[in-house]
Amino acid sequence: MDYTQSLDFLSNLLGKKNTAKNALNLKRISCLLELMDNPQNDYQCIHVVGTSGKGSVSTICQKIFSSSNFKTGLHISPHIQVPNERMQVEDKFASKTEFAQLAVEISQLASKVEKRVGLGNPTYFEATFAMALRHFQNKKVDYAVIETGLGGRLDATNVIKPAALILTNVSLDHTRTLGPTISAITNEKIGAIKQNSKVITACINKPLSLVKIKCLQTKSKLYQFNSDFKIIGGQFSNKFGSEFTYQPINEDKQEIKLNLLGPIQPVNFSLASAAVELVLDDFNAQNLTKAASDIFIPCRFELVQKNNPQVILDGSHNVAKITEFLRTLSLFDEEKTGIFAISKGKNAKKISRMLESKFKKLYVSEVKTTRKFFKSQTLHKYLPNSIQTENPIEALNNSLLDNNSMVVATGSFYLAGLLRQNWLSNEDALRHQSLKLH
Repeated sequence: MDYTQSLDFLSNLLGKKNTAKNALNLKRISCLLELMDNPQNDYQCIHVVGTSGKGSVSTICQKIFSSSNFKTGLHISPHIQVPNERMQVEDKFASKTEFAQLAVEISQLASKVEKRVGLGNPTYFEATFAMALRHFQNKKVDYAVIETGLGGRLDATNVIKPAALILTNVSLDHTRTLGPTISAITNEKIGAIKQNSKVITACINKPLSLVKIKCLQTKSKLYQFNSDFKIIGGQFSNKFGSEFTYQPINEDKQEIKLNLLGPIQPVNFSLASAAVELVLDDFNAQNLTKAASDIFIPCRFELVQKNNPQVILDGSHNVAKITEFLRTLSLFDEEKTGIFAISKGKNAKKISRMLESKFKKLYVSEVKTTRKFFKSQTLHKYLPNSIQTENPIEALNNSLLDNNSMVVATGSFYLAGLLRQNWLSNEDALRHQSLKLH
């Protein structure tokens, strides 16, 4: 099986109807990992759960571990450009050869899983997650940071036994699957908390109340942002990043200069820092300053072109994320041209209203992918002053003609990942095993 064949194998898993009916189920992934002799037991894991900020927190965790001289794996979902991104070690994702070899093992075990469990083949997510766990074992990592896919209780990642669990926050998203209320969604996410866990969270209000109850039930220790660890004296955020004073749980405070854009990123950094501090016996808070200056997270208000014109790509796709996106956007005084597309199941009408007055010109579009998107005609009805185009690339090319207007794309990681190929092709990303713009 070569790389192209491995992609075909995984794509075929997306269309398995007998699997789709039972997509959220731990029996398949448990069986698959058992057949693989449970590679996840060879290293310690950090489990990252929540509605928003999971990818950022996970990546920051990995960077702090690495700055502390520990070899660290990173599992993320979704990927931005290529599926190899879902399995990273030390800032490099699996090569095409490694990816294909990992897929071979899963393909050989898939029928056994279906036969033993009776709930269809492993899903695409389960397969790539299992591949990531094996990749981390092959690379002999010390730690692995595992981002959930959806929810927590029935997410495939919930088979791990983490050294610490981070619950970033809870807001309304994936309501058809996780439930229509904040309480219902919170209950799904806290279902990932196991007995005697270390739980780190920035949750507030009702979600925090439910987290506290779950921690009591599971005899877990809870560490809260703004209580057990905190940002002292506020923070200064601008278009280059943020500066703030971070107070760890047990260590001396640290002056942090974070290179990530967005006022929410210091909170994400704090959550990641607290988790690493709790896991490492010899945690050195001074390593935080080194980690903070060189963190790369694609499509989180990512500046992919610095001038003529400036171009920002962002994957925000729910109300809470768009709220933070707009907070960051307000740091820029330039006129702005927007490109917007969003997948079905999201609150497109409300998000459209939030974006309506923020751009001099706004293109509405759609992405042709396995994920169903709102038609550009529908978005145009929500945004009657927008420019409708079915092709996001056309919207980008037209936007780039105006050097006086900053170009900003948002609404979906699928959209951001597609447009990002204008600066880094998928083949170049695979060759470098990185999404960094060289």
